[in-house]
Amino acid sequence: MNAPLASRDQIQRRLRVAGIVQGVGFRPYVWHLARTQNLTGWVRNDAAGVEVLVEGSAEAIESFTRRLPQEIPPLAQVRALTWADGPASGEFGDFAISESGAGQAATMIGHDTATCPDCLAEMFDPADRRWRYPFINCTHCGPRYTLTRGLPYDRARTSMAAFPLCPDCEGEYRDPGNRRFHAEPTACPVCGPRLWIAELVEIPPSPPLQKGGNRSEAMDPVRSTEGSLPFVKGGQEGFNPPQHPQQPLPTTLHHLQSGAIVAIKGLGGFHLACDARNPTAVQTLRERKNREEKPFALMAANLASVADWVEITPAEARLLTSPEHPIVLLRKKPGADTAFPGIAPGLAWLGVMLPYTPLHWLLFHEALGCPPGTGWMEHPQDLVLVMTSANPGGEPLVIDNLEAQTRLAGIADLVLMHDRDIVVRCDDSVVRCAAEIPPNPPLQKGGEPQALPEGSQPQGSMQDPHPFPEGFLPFVKGGQEGFNPVTLPTPSEIPPHPPLQKGGAPHPLPEGSQPLGSMEDPHPPTEGSLPFVKGGQEGFSNASTSITPQFIRRARGYTPRAIRLPRAGPPVLALGGYLKNTLCITRGDEAFLSQHIGGLDNPATCTMLMEVATHLLDILQVLPQALAHDLHPDFFSTRHALELAGQWNVPAIPVQHHHAHIAAVAAEHGVTEPLLGLALDGVGLGTDGSAWGGELLRLDGAQSGADFTRLGHLSSMPLPGGDKAAKEPWRMAAAALYRLGRADDIPRRFPGQPMARQLHVMLERDLHCPPTTSLGRWFDAAAGLLGAREVMAYEGQAAMLLEGLAEVAGPVMAWDEGYRILDSVIPANAGIQIDASWTPFSDGVTSQLDLLPLLARLADETDAAHGAALFHATLAQALADWTERAARREGLTTIALGGGCFLNHILSRNLTRLLTERGFTVLSARQAPPNDGGLSLGQAWVAMQSITQGCE
Repeated sequence: MNAPLASRDQIQRRLRVAGIVQGVGFRPYVWHLARTQNLTGWVRNDAAGVEVLVEGSAEAIESFTRRLPQEIPPLAQVRALTWADGPASGEFGDFAISESGAGQAATMIGHDTATCPDCLAEMFDPADRRWRYPFINCTHCGPRYTLTRGLPYDRARTSMAAFPLCPDCEGEYRDPGNRRFHAEPTACPVCGPRLWIAELVEIPPSPPLQKGGNRSEAMDPVRSTEGSLPFVKGGQEGFNPPQHPQQPLPTTLHHLQSGAIVAIKGLGGFHLACDARNPTAVQTLRERKNREEKPFALMAANLASVADWVEITPAEARLLTSPEHPIVLLRKKPGADTAFPGIAPGLAWLGVMLPYTPLHWLLFHEALGCPPGTGWMEHPQDLVLVMTSANPGGEPLVIDNLEAQTRLAGIADLVLMHDRDIVVRCDDSVVRCAAEIPPNPPLQKGGEPQALPEGSQPQGSMQDPHPFPEGFLPFVKGGQEGFNPVTLPTPSEIPPHPPLQKGGAPHPLPEGSQPLGSMEDPHPPTEGSLPFVKGGQEGFSNASTSITPQFIRRARGYTPRAIRLPRAGPPVLALGGYLKNTLCITRGDEAFLSQHIGGLDNPATCTMLMEVATHLLDILQVLPQALAHDLHPDFFSTRHALELAGQWNVPAIPVQHHHAHIAAVAAEHGVTEPLLGLALDGVGLGTDGSAWGGELLRLDGAQSGADFTRLGHLSSMPLPGGDKAAKEPWRMAAAALYRLGRADDIPRRFPGQPMARQLHVMLERDLHCPPTTSLGRWFDAAAGLLGAREVMAYEGQAAMLLEGLAEVAGPVMAWDEGYRILDSVIPANAGIQIDASWTPFSDGVTSQLDLLPLLARLADETDAAHGAALFHATLAQALADWTERAARREGLTTIALGGGCFLNHILSRNLTRLLTERGFTVLSARQAPPNDGGLSLGQAWVAMQSITQGCE
């Protein structure tokens, strides 16, 4: 059949769409839209995103272009839309979806998403062919990142390639009108992955850590349930479901209800699960996993199932039910510890998540006797499960079936597994709703905050400091408008991504281009809608957006979303720190923060770091021009950065720990103006070789973004025993008593500590007592003095218990005499040796904050809860006074808060409120954790600026 001839009034337009536009139903969306406009042509995926060619009348094509970024699927995010026009060829008789093209990657794989309502309705419909099928998904939900090996995102590049589609699934997959059109993980009971259970047997030694299910042929097979056959079909795990298996779900539920520990295969790894209401089961899990007191996360069928035991605000409810389904920290109600004994001992918060895979839902469905329909999902259920990561010994998540049966032997009694490979390890994300604080005043460059118009409220700057370059589009997400495209000179020219603009005047358009939308945000934030978010993370799809999350661990559901940087730069790979490690890769003006990797204190986690770096570099198709790493020379991340830099012949750039913390906050907020940073954490190597952790830093943005000025620090405390003091709060309490002249009290206060008497001598002689300015150690000293904890079972426990005690006591007044700000002038001819890291204020003033008077009062406090509340209140006021004094002296009005201490809800809320009330713009970590999980973002941003300045 001959193609129709093009009419003279017809044109051809090639469009390029960048963003999260693969695996989210974008091509069928384009297909539907083109057909409604009576356009011909095609749409296809390629490495850069989605490419569209349409032919038709100019009017129809203009309408198509206008609507394209406005009505996108719920999980899609359009970052850039560009096009070029030409004469119509008339060769297309219809509009089609074409095969994927190749090219250099400029798009990104979508994140894993919780099961959508449509799939749940099918799964619980007895008449549906996917009734109770544990791998149901569609273009709007299911795994993406964790099963994808490369771009473009097609089934052949995922772990679903091992499962040929049956005729019914093939028909859905090929039908553009079906919501499973090119849903790459789609399957059904006939053709898809299968579920079975396996008993665990001891088979030493454990296999080496592997990527995506690759197994050693030398490994012996592991016993499965009766009827298990050698691997024939499915994933590459080396296991085939039994031909006549036990019923996996009823058997699993029975074991859980009987007090057993069950390993359950999820999206990014295995969980270890038990009945959260069974104290014996919980204690058994703790003993087997060697997790003495660290809190566990709970999974409940719905909010109603835990509403009696935790407070749930509307914002927290939206977080819990968002497509990402993270673990959300919720404040305990009275009786929570009785209902869930041993889950989070001594803490004020419980980590709760809802089912996010079909398999999770089926366990709760099974517990109710498998009722038809979805009505049961709204009613409270007795079944609440502990769901904790299956990573024995602090190692990375178990993802492979054989690995599970060897590494989890002796921990779990049973494994519920399937034959769909997990390609990428990815733990559950942990978030909390940010503290409720007043809105920020407008960002200023310096000097006093500007007065606001009468009756107006400070909202943050509505004027984007980075106006659009000519012809570029703002970020568009989830159907929001606010775009302004421009015709390109040639079809192949794809400009750099634009900065996000919120409000402000539009940038002039090139001659001849037509604005299709307003540069003003057409959808100002209202209750139930998300505002535009500078930095590229668009909040939570389909969720109301008074939500302001704070990440504690950023992983499943958010990785590999890009964080928008203030400007583009050369690609950098940053390898993070030692604890809570993540890595970060930049591409243009995007930063891709990896999932949580963990502590680099064992070979398996170090291997995972290399594995994640290789995978992200591969799918992003980036060759770094620099490596960034922590200043500490002994970290594995530092050594690996130096090794890679040598292999690639590129520079390796060290970034001081606290500089990276503040740079991460500045980067995600798009701030390149000078700012004051308050970095508070446990420890980081300073440029003078000592342990820092309570620092006032000045960052000067674009002028010297690769550098910082240390303006002040907390008064130093000795660390008796060095690193041991960071694990034993009683040692820090002893150091405080020594500094207070009460060293004789040490043995009496800590009679159960054998080293109590010797510590006095160590402190007097300054033997193995290096100094630290860390706020984390002041928290430990307070906890030790109040009797909250003498020896910690896990990192940060003392501070978390102290926060829990303060929550019990409630608000108290700060003690004005509990601190001293020591500003001292150093004359130029004083002859005093000043370390190179120390840069005084411009007028020669140096600053320290001394909290010793507060510890003196805590040493005699008899009410631990009141003492903890007093400590938090006084600390916030002291930090606010100290920071304000430095900011006024430096002429700065923007303050960035970074470091792990800002995970403390009370401190973060109170300090932000105090500084905001004093007219400062306060920036906190939102798109990355404030702790060491965000270090790599700051390292990458500093390194980008460093090499950019080097080229100028």
